Amino acid sequence: MAVRREVRIGVVMRPDHPLASDPGMTIAACLPYPVAVAVAKPEGSIRKVIEPFLQPSALLRPPVVEVDAIPIVVDLVQIGHHVSVMTPIGAQNEIQSGNLVFRPLKDPSLPTNRFALVVRAAGHQYFAPTVFYENAKQHFEAINLPGAV
Repeated sequence: MAVRREVRIGVVMRPDHPLASDPGMTIAACLPYPVAVAVAKPEGSIRKVIEPFLQPSALLRPPVVEVDAIPIVVDLVQIGHHVSVMTPIGAQNEIQSGNLVFRPLKDPSLPTNRFALVVRAAGHQYFAPTVFYENAKQHFEAINLPGAV
């Protein structure tokens, strides 16, 4: 059994940010501004996905702030001038309320990001994981995620 959601990688920012009205958002357009990225350890970081897009402009880009939790990235975006390259997962409430906006990136060859919750299909399923899976499945299927594929 599995729940899968594919979402585009995009930019999360305040509605009053200069890039908020740009419908053709690219990583290059973000580089004049401070960028915040959540870095998952040991794998799974969006930073690894966007790194090739950052390389050509390494001398011109501002520092990229890396943190280990999406809520910290969301706070940085809400209180400052940062933009965050991320999926809308973790900021969906702020996006839905209008406190933040999400713009999918239009960079060619930028992959989508897949969130998956997988449970072993064969054999006996224990009660707690089964209940968790069913609740998570209902929750993630009900979330409105901008940039969903």
